Amino acid sequence: MAILVCGGAGYIGSHTVRQLCAAGEEVIIADNLSTGHREAIPAVKFYECDIRDKDALKKIFAENKIEAVFHFAAYIEAGESVKLPLKYFNNNVYGMQILLEAM
Repeated sequence: MAILVCGGAGYIGSHTVRQLCAAGEEVIIADNLSTGHREAIPAVKFYECDIRDKDALKKIFAENKIEAVFHFAAYIEAGESVKLPLKYFNNNVYGMQILLEAM
């Protein structure tokens, strides 16, 4: 059984992935690399996709036996969120909805 880490190429996600791997867990990363970094991804299964892409998420769940999901694929810049609230709503709220539906 595997753990899916959405946003696993970002700062918090990549640290979580390293800790999970150190604990002997099978880890799968889903990240669109919009703010994450490919070089932050260790030698684990990686899907470059957006959490708002339901078909991509369904594929990940169909191809893997996932027992848990860590969701770090959210925008976090407070100042920008005030200037661009719909961008944040679309990714953080709608993205979470799509992830839950795929789960």
